[in-house]
Amino acid sequence: MNKIKKYISQFNPIVWVLLIGTVLTRASSFMTLPFLSIYLYRHLDLSPLIIGFTVGISPLMGTVGGFIGGHLSDRFGRKPIMLTALFTLALVYYGFTIANGGRVNWI
Repeated sequence: MNKIKKYISQFNPIVWVLLIGTVLTRASSFMTLPFLSIYLYRHLDLSPLIIGFTVGISPLMGTVGGFIGGHLSDRFGRKPIMLTALFTLALVYYGFTIANGGRVNWI
């Protein structure tokens, strides 16, 4: 047990927060994207090519967004950028729930 505590204490707490945050965001993506592709096929009658493009563009945009987010966090600070990204991602997932065949049903 002392070995584990020693290993954990070697790293700065910021490293652990970033690691846990990355794991949680990746897990949310891995859980939602397969269901998004099933939903797009069954309810919106999209072609497999468009579904593959939609699901596949996510990692590419994550890479591009990482560079942009890094620049913005250097400019404005980490906390505001991370909070903005968190709330933006929440809005995107909410948009998934209200999307309906190219139209948005505002509740």
